[in-house]
Amino acid sequence: MPTAELILQQFREQLYQHFDKRADMLMELVDALGSPLRYSPPAEYSLASCFRRGYSEMYKGIAAYAAQPDWLGLTTPPPQTRRFWLFGVDSSPHPRPYAATLSDRGLVYAPNPAPGNRPIVVGHQYSLVAYLPETEPAGSASWVLPAVKRVSSEADKELTGIQQLKALLTAPNLPWHTQLLVVVGDSSYSQPACLVERRTCPDAVLIARVRGNRVFYLPPEALAGQRGHPAWYGARFDLADPNTWPTPAAQVSLFQTGASGQTYRVDIQAWHNLRMRGQRGCLRHQHPFTLLRIVVYDAEGQPVWHHPLWLLVARTRRAEIRPSEAYLAYRQHPRLAHYFCFTKQHLTLVGFQTPPTEQEEAWGRIVQWASLQLWLARMLAPSLGALSAPHPAPPGHAHAGAMGLWPHYAAVGYPGTAAPTL
Repeated sequence: MPTAELILQQFREQLYQHFDKRADMLMELVDALGSPLRYSPPAEYSLASCFRRGYSEMYKGIAAYAAQPDWLGLTTPPPQTRRFWLFGVDSSPHPRPYAATLSDRGLVYAPNPAPGNRPIVVGHQYSLVAYLPETEPAGSASWVLPAVKRVSSEADKELTGIQQLKALLTAPNLPWHTQLLVVVGDSSYSQPACLVERRTCPDAVLIARVRGNRVFYLPPEALAGQRGHPAWYGARFDLADPNTWPTPAAQVSLFQTGASGQTYRVDIQAWHNLRMRGQRGCLRHQHPFTLLRIVVYDAEGQPVWHHPLWLLVARTRRAEIRPSEAYLAYRQHPRLAHYFCFTKQHLTLVGFQTPPTEQEEAWGRIVQWASLQLWLARMLAPSLGALSAPHPAPPGHAHAGAMGLWPHYAAVGYPGTAAPTL
């Protein structure tokens, strides 16, 4: 098995070959993004000791980078305890309210704490598709392997994410090709259009949260001697009305231990082959799904949440996913929000305020490479000497330990023409 140093060295060589123009400058910028110091304007990254050029050259390199992101044959750790490869899909706003000349701006969703204000902002929106590796012993559970794409103002963010998944999951050169895949998303990905797209990824199972006020329908009952068009929908299944719920097809309970050491009981109920109402040109009855109801109880038997969690498990191979696996898989979805928080706070994801939209997209891809490099270097922190972070973290932690690795990349070799003097 290749060592962590060898994997990081191979990634850096592949990344250097990926940059078709100004490769040395872009490699130094990726290394500078791993600095333990927090720079506010991106131009200040040119002050890092591993960056040998001025800030003007940095902007020229970003403008010249136009390659589409992929994972460059990255050694992705296969699942060990899971029976499937786990992916997540989400989106995040990039506010640009003062960029009057920025192309393709629009009104995008963004949480707004001001009372009475609508949760919108003027700017761009980015879709994230990420592989969620299993948590390592003594490691952080927050790492993801990201792939980011800007959503056009005329496009739907959910369908953009589905298109990203199609390109990523069906690539024949990646290790999960033709294997069982699970994709987790929030309630916006439980819309009918996401269910209809199952033909694009036949091996992928979609698990999405469902709002508690939705209404679905049970399979129709077959009646002997019935004439006319066969029924597509049966009785109503109102998530807000327990009187419309039939007996669950399956029930399971499991126990979990929280971060504070408390034990929780998780009760899961499952109903199979439910369906949504269709419309002309979209026969949704041909896309049934499994519905899960999850309630978590504390040690005293009291519900932890005010409302139950409803999950939708859809697409062809959904029967291969057990209810407990679906619940545990969806619990990994908050890691996507952690990626956006980490890159916005520490890697200046939304700090690059530039008029050309292409350069904004290029900056997002460069931040993606910096995050991947930190992930690959996460286990090297204890073996590369003292860290410059103020509070060293355990091996694998994303905030302190890995962020102090940037002066030590020379230990695994610099792929450029000459290594910078650190």
